[in-house]
Amino acid sequence: MEDVIYVGAYYFYNNRPNWSNITTMLILQTILIISLLTIIILCLKIHSKIKQLRENEGESEYSKKLQKQFYKALVFQTILPIFLMLVPLNLFFFLPITGIDVTYYSQIANFTCVIYPALDPLPNILIIDEYRKAFLSHFLFWRKNRIEPANLTNLDTNNK
Repeated sequence: MEDVIYVGAYYFYNNRPNWSNITTMLILQTILIISLLTIIILCLKIHSKIKQLRENEGESEYSKKLQKQFYKALVFQTILPIFLMLVPLNLFFFLPITGIDVTYYSQIANFTCVIYPALDPLPNILIIDEYRKAFLSHFLFWRKNRIEPANLTNLDTNNK
């Protein structure tokens, strides 16, 4: 295994289709399409439910704002793996059957899959106000501390 630098499927062997690998690729494509459809359907259902919750008059503005932020973060956390893992890997397995060379594309697919775990928490940190404020206050230590005046209500300690 030390000499293996590329792993792939033989879709054609001696100019004849290798039906077991082609069938496996088609099953993989079907699973990916089903997962994408499931994501789309569930996002639409969540959107309609949150829309109903936002129209509810009993909730506070803070709660409505927080629900909207959670929904946006959920959408971005759903889009991220689709474009960084599902689409690149899907193309990586699909393009060779069409005869397209994926030598350079495989490096892009590897990079996007490797960088995904580092980018995954960013939508929550950047979209949700409380998380963003905590993150910025903790990690922006190079900012100058703001100097605020002292409370001037009772500075005379001699008068009693």
